[in-house]
Parts: sequence; C-alpha cells; structure tokens
Amino acid sequence: MGPVLNDLLKLQSVFCMFAEDVGFLPYGIFTKEVKRVLDGEDNSANVLTLLFKMMDESDRARKKGKYENVRYFNGPLFEIKPEIVLEEEEIEMLYKACQFDWGKIRPEIFGSLFESAMDKDKRHDDGMHFTSEEDILKIIKPCIVDYWEEKLDKISKIDELKLLHQELLNYRVLDPACGSGNFLLVAYREIKKIEAKLFRLYSQLSSLSYDKVQQRLGHYSVKNIYGIEYNKFPTFLAKLSLWITKKIVQAENKFNEEDLPLENLKHISCGDALKLKWDDVDVVVGNPPFLGCKQIRAGRGDEYFEWLGERFINHNKMSDYCTYWYEKAIQDCKKGINIGLVSTNTISQNSSREASLDKVIESGGEIFCAYTDIKWSGEAKVIVSIINFTNKTKSKYKKFLNGKEVKNITSKLDSRLKQVKIKKTRIKKNSFVGVAIQGIGFIVTDEERKIMLKNSKKNNEVIKPFLSGNDLNQRPESNPSRWIIDFADMPLEQAKKYKLPYEHVVKNVKPHRDKVRRTAHKKYWWHYGDKRMAMRGETKELNKFIVTSNVSKYVLFQFTTSTVLPSHSCTIIAKDDYWTLGVLNSKFHVRWAWYTSSTLKKDIRYSGTKCFDSFLFPASENKDVSSIMKKIEQYRVKTCSKSNIGITTLYNEMKEGGHDLLRQLHEKLDKAVAKTYKFPVKDLGNNKKIVSFLIGLNSSKETEEKKVA
Repeated sequence: MGPVLNDLLKLQSVFCMFAEDVGFLPYGIFTKEVKRVLDGEDNSANVLTLLFKMMDESDRARKKGKYENVRYFNGPLFEIKPEIVLEEEEIEMLYKACQFDWGKIRPEIFGSLFESAMDKDKRHDDGMHFTSEEDILKIIKPCIVDYWEEKLDKISKIDELKLLHQELLNYRVLDPACGSGNFLLVAYREIKKIEAKLFRLYSQLSSLSYDKVQQRLGHYSVKNIYGIEYNKFPTFLAKLSLWITKKIVQAENKFNEEDLPLENLKHISCGDALKLKWDDVDVVVGNPPFLGCKQIRAGRGDEYFEWLGERFINHNKMSDYCTYWYEKAIQDCKKGINIGLVSTNTISQNSSREASLDKVIESGGEIFCAYTDIKWSGEAKVIVSIINFTNKTKSKYKKFLNGKEVKNITSKLDSRLKQVKIKKTRIKKNSFVGVAIQGIGFIVTDEERKIMLKNSKKNNEVIKPFLSGNDLNQRPESNPSRWIIDFADMPLEQAKKYKLPYEHVVKNVKPHRDKVRRTAHKKYWWHYGDKRMAMRGETKELNKFIVTSNVSKYVLFQFTTSTVLPSHSCTIIAKDDYWTLGVLNSKFHVRWAWYTSSTLKKDIRYSGTKCFDSFLFPASENKDVSSIMKKIEQYRVKTCSKSNIGITTLYNEMKEGGHDLLRQLHEKLDKAVAKTYKFPVKDLGNNKKIVSFLIGLNSSKETEEKKVA
C-alpha cells in the first residue's frame, strides 16, 4: 500500500471502531471481522474491503447477509476501497485497538496524536503545531460564542427566534490553516450548544416539545464549516474529526437530526490558503504556521518566497509567515466579521507588527480581545499571542487584554487610549549595524594570523579584531575573541597584494560564494556580504565609539576602540562622548528600547532603525550626565576585569542585590537625565509614564519637522 492509502486506512479503521461503539454500525461488527482475520478464518483484503464497500452503497443495493444491517455512510470516507493486505503484526495491533471504548473518544486528541506522529523536520518546515482546547477557546469564545450569546440574550419573541435561527443556519466558519481540524470541531460544537439553547428557549415560548421545535426549525449543518489545509492527511483527519464530533454533539444535546449519510464536507480542502480565495464566510479562526521570515524560504523554497513578494506587494518581507494571514483576511473577508488568530508573540513587534496588526488598524479594524506572551501549550517551545479583531470596522464589543477589561488595544497590544505610530526623526543619528560577512572563511585563528604577519607586516592592515554581540555581553574586557580578514571595498588587484590573506579567502570563501544566489556576492567574492562603508566612514576619525549587542538580556551601551570591526550582531553609535553614552544607558532610552524593539524569548532584540532613530534626546546637555556615566563605565570595566566576568553577569549580580555602588550610580544617572528632560523625578518608577512622555516627544517632533518641510 502507498502512504496515502495507509493514512486513509487508519482513518477508516478509527471511524469504524467509533461507529460500532456508538451505534453507527451494528455493535461489534468491525471487531468481529478483524478477529476473524486474526484467527486465520479470512483475509484482510476480502473482509475489510467488502465491509467498506457495503458502507459506501445505498440500502437499495444491498442483499441479505451478514452486512444487511450495515447502514449507508456515503462516499466521502469509504469511496476509496484499496486492496487491503495487512501483516499479522498490523492485524494484532488493530485488534488491540478495537478493545478500547471508542464511544468515549474526544476527537480533539487527534491533533495532538497527529503532531507527535509527524516527522519533526517536516513539522518544523511547515510550522505546524497542535493547539490545545484551552487556547482555542480564547478565540472561539470572543469571536463566535459571545457574538451569538449576545444576540440570543436580547430576544424574547418567537418570530425573533425564527429569524435568529435562520441567520445561524447560514453562518459559515473558516479556518484557513485547519490542520487536523481542532478549531473547526470546537467551533462547531460551541455553535451547536448555542443552537440547543435557542431550541430550549423556543420550546418555552411556544409550548412545543424540544423535538417538535427541531423539526420545525431544522439544524445547523456541519457543511457550514470551512477549512483549508496545506497537507493531505490532516485534511482527511479534519473531516473525520467533524463527523465524529457531529455524532457526539447529537447525543449530548439530544438532537434528532439525521446522522447518516455522512456529509461530503467539500469545503474542507487541501491547498495553500494564501493562493485560494477565502469564501464569503462569517468568521475566520485558526492558528497559521509558526515560521519566521527566514524559515519561509527554507521550508517553502525560493520560488514560493518570491511569489509571496509578488502577491502581497506592500508586505514587509522581514515579517513572520503568519502575518500574511492577516493581510489575506483584510483583503478577502467581509467588513465587520470577527477574525481570531494565534500568532507568535513577535506579531506585535516591528516588522511583523507592521505587516499585520498595523494593517488591521489602518484598514479601519479594531482589536477587541487579545492575549500576549502565552506559553504555548503544545510541544513547540514558543511564546504566542492570541488576537481577535473586527475586520475593517470598529468593534461593538467590550475590549479585553489578557483577561482584563480595557478601553482600547493598540497594535503593540497595550492598552493606550490612542494608537501611536512611532516614526524616525529627521535628525542625523549615526546608528549602524556591523558588517555581515556572508562566509565564515574570512575568520582566521591566532596561529594563522601570526604566520600571515610573519610573512609580511603589511598584512596587519587587513587583519582586524572581530567583535560580536556575545563578546560584548560575556567577555570580561568586552573585547573581540576572533580575528578576521577585511578587504573592505578594495578592488581585486589591491586585495591580491596581501598574499597570504588573499590566498586564505580564495581557499575558504570563494567556493562558498560560487554557489550562492546573489549575483553581487558571487562577483565580489572577496568582499563581505555587507561591508557597511557608511559606518566605517562615520567612525574612522574616532578613537572609540559606542556599541551594544543586538540581542541581550539588558540594554547596555559601552565604548569600544575604533580598531575593532563590529559584526552584524552589534549596533554601532558613531559617538565618543559620555553624554550620549549616559542618555543611552538611562532608564529613558532603556524603556524606549523595550517598547520599540522586539524580543527573542526573554531577551531584547535591539534595533537601531526602530529604536535609536526614533528616540528624542534632551534638547540640551547636562554635565552631570557625563560625569556620572564616566563613573559607571569605570566601575564596569574595573569590576568585570577584576572578577573575570562579562557585563551581563555583572548586571545579573546587581539585579540580585549586589554592586550597590553601581545601582546608586544608575539611579543618579536617571535623575540627571530626567532633570534635563524636565521630567518629574517622582515618576521615574512608572515605566508607562516614561514611555508616554517619550511618545509625546516623538509625535511633537514629527509635527515640527513636517512644518519645517
């Protein structure tokens, strides 16, 4: 059997075990047939193929015999009838599975089982992750349940109930990343609970029996549940889950609707949700793939990545994959419908926010319920955010952020009363990212460097100390741990004059560059991927400049000597004065950095573009700031060197209660900077007030610059 048929047989068998335990099939018929095969009385190809054939044929086509009481299930699950040849071990496993009470199964577990059975590399490439019911309800309740409960609670007349139920009968739910269908089955189950509540209210108002009400009004159909899934097997599994859920829901709510034949569920389809038109649905819920921007290309390929750029023209390519689901919803879905999506917590940060939540707000939509920084309940070790918003119009609901009622929710997922868009100022800031080498072959060891310098002292001109963010955070001197060959923007003929460094790059860099996609990287293989010549130009006249690690536990700026070459893991500020260093290390810039930059787990990902270039320094300098910062820098350098610890460890110890002098110096620094800003010193403990103050500066400065322009 091929892998698709194997998967299909699993679903067919699971359904049969469930069906015989809940009355879909004659009790025990599937188990008895499997036992006959196990005992050698018949073979699997004959027995199971015939049973599945009977389940796929209408009652009129039946003849008397052992299958005469097998009902007509229709073709969606049993229209494919493979020649089933099972090994003895497989028959034994199937018979053991038959011994469980499948009538007690909860189809929600299929998603978890499916995820655990998937190849980890495949799961990682697709960004697929099981969503627990607890997290699913954080979307289904505000987007669907609360919507219908509010409508139902306002009704007290039979005619109104009729109209409301008619509206419910036409209500379509879409999950455009449905996986094994957990969002869909929970949505269907909750809608059917609302329908049962409506039936009971109608019965009370009309004096008709619960059964009679159902006969008069009809039932919400599982065919109103729409789903799109990228992979074939989970598409089958989603349908199976819904068929089973329907039977369970019927029993729980005492519905008298027809249980067979099975619905076709043609709206649960296999395909790329971003390439398909999202039908005219009334609510969208789901958990799009967890893929970062770099993983999209790795998981889907170069051609697909280029297609995304062509299809979503103004979409930020540095954003996570899930952000495309937001833009797709805005483009395809009706105005006013509710949309609820699970996303990684970067959805409210920088590039991903610009491509998703900013667009939700800009299109006229409004976030009405959100949860931030939730530890994922599935196997993936990620932190997620859950977003519920009204599409292209203001929400009519009360707003809740992390379970607490608020007046507004911004695209940053905070509760500020006004949506604020932070913009760069036109003041020259001199912030840069270090070089991106695109090839570790440029790195040389101490021994290799010694040989090159012994060959020619001139080689020292192109061998430089290479500073990384990890060096800044972990090394006692915050100094480079490696050497690197750097030809800057030299033409090839000049690079060749440095014989041994050039030969090293020919051997260790060129073979890699010959295989890369970018034409410039192939053509200028002896140059870095990004040489950062502007950064070099701004720092070449300085003896030292300010630098910070792009990813770190704390926002810490320090000086480094201009002889080093910083890597792309560092942000460089082309300044050499203690005044600038002091403001950057103050609580004002630290809080601004956490507000405007993104996070990686619990670390901050500092962005000069997003953070530094939008930060407004005080209008005038304060000598106290420079004096205090000089003492802080001296303390840090001396203590780290003496104790042989990195600066991150130093601040860890201060946080734990150590280094009282350093803590006092920082407090003095914050007060001195506050005085320069004319910010109330008494409010230094209130981070929200500090950020609000800085937002006000940013907004007012933008207004001034527009007037000047």
